[in-house]
Amino acid sequence: VVSGKLYLDFMASEVSKGHAMKQIQEYMGIETSECMAFGDNYNDCEMLKQAEFSYAMASAADDIKKNALYVTDSVEKILRGELL
Repeated sequence: VVSGKLYLDFMASEVSKGHAMKQIQEYMGIETSECMAFGDNYNDCEMLKQAEFSYAMASAADDIKKNALYVTDSVEKILRGELL
């Protein structure tokens, strides 16, 4: 998957940030409604689908934004509750 302007991530097809997040959720008994994810590139798409509060960065391509519920230009502001 593309992970940056000049980067590619090579991994087994069953491996993704979303799969890892799902395993952590199951192991810890965490619901997707209790999760937040931020992403800006194609390697984040599956993770964005695994969290109810999913944010694509404003600078992300439109294809990435389609995988998130929200778009933001600041992770910090979201975490501080300044933008909702």
